[in-house]
Amino acid sequence: MNAQPMDPPVHEPALRRPGTAAARGGKVLVVSDVPPFPTSSGNRARIRTLTEVIAGLGHELHFAALVRPGSGLDPQMSRHYGRRLHVLPFERRRGPAWAWEHAARRLRQRLNLDAGWLWTLDAWYDDRLDARLRELQAREGFDTVLIEYVYLSRAACVFPPGVRTVIDTHDRFTRRHRAAREAGQAYGWFSLAEADERRGLARADAVIAIQDDEAAFFSALLAGTSTTVETVGHVFEPAAPVRRARARRALLVGSHNPVNAEGARFFVGQVLPRVRHELPDFELLIAGDVGQAVADAPGLRKLGRVTAIGEAYAQAALALNPVRSGTGLCIKSLETLAYGLPLVTTRSGARGLEAWAGSAFSMVPDDDPQAMAAAICTLLRRDDQAEAMGRSARAAALEINRVQLAALRRLLGRGEA
Repeated sequence: MNAQPMDPPVHEPALRRPGTAAARGGKVLVVSDVPPFPTSSGNRARIRTLTEVIAGLGHELHFAALVRPGSGLDPQMSRHYGRRLHVLPFERRRGPAWAWEHAARRLRQRLNLDAGWLWTLDAWYDDRLDARLRELQAREGFDTVLIEYVYLSRAACVFPPGVRTVIDTHDRFTRRHRAAREAGQAYGWFSLAEADERRGLARADAVIAIQDDEAAFFSALLAGTSTTVETVGHVFEPAAPVRRARARRALLVGSHNPVNAEGARFFVGQVLPRVRHELPDFELLIAGDVGQAVADAPGLRKLGRVTAIGEAYAQAALALNPVRSGTGLCIKSLETLAYGLPLVTTRSGARGLEAWAGSAFSMVPDDDPQAMAAAICTLLRRDDQAEAMGRSARAAALEINRVQLAALRRLLGRGEA
């Protein structure tokens, strides 16, 4: 999120590039070690569209890309952000203290102790970033600084009074490893003790939660501090809806991360045979690198990476999201709704969108392949029901986006494009 990848973007934004708006809003700096290009995962899609929406509101958007040695930047970054791209060398903390902490964590993991998966708050922060950000602030004079992820929260301490600092959380990191381990998955990303997450978030003036449940968690966590919490799930410019295909065909989109891979294997191994038993002409399309996680099977066609995802959705009669674990907002499901296709997903795939279950999409338990197969067969047999759900899906996506955009305006102060 460099962060664990989530889902590939399923939008084709036509928003104004950062810096092309008449800058009647403020001057905003985004600080991130996750590059929005190539837009190959859900967190990158979020960062990309967030910067585009902020620019579209009339703010002058700058992007501080924290680049590790040898990693480089995709050429699209320079084309997209132009002179408002600031490349800052960055390397996660190293040295004797880090080595000791890392060794202690490994030992605790071998002993199966919960603390073995916890980092200290600033373990991934490069101390040299302080001076680089101060120099950038002195030169550019930003009004607002948006920091991606709590593990970069120390950057909020760098800016002088009067500069509004905001942390875009993406997810809650308080013992984040537990969900993965309970699902039997390896965990190698960032996880914090509750006190450390509180301390990190309290460094900023405001915190962005990606869904209401997490907003409630952060609000309780930050009680007694001056830090405010706002929910901004995923703002985007919805692509045009697609015409639902008449063939009995479903689309699954995903990047090759453990959550997506496990969900795809579950579907191909346990759901696909059930659907094809009822509907022998059913075909599953898989778009994205998650196709590498599953073996070939009857009725399965792998599309690989696609540049125009809307064309892939147009080949399907419905969409699928079979993930069975995860936290945060499932961006892939939200963007799928915007295409106006009926969606069948698990409870985990609907996280953050539960209020629209049953009308905008069909939600089934995480571990019930028969229920998922039955939901798919029902929609493929009932065109009227599928068409109605697709219309509701599109309406839900537009309403969700309207609410999130209003929250972002409140957070940053409205600029006029």
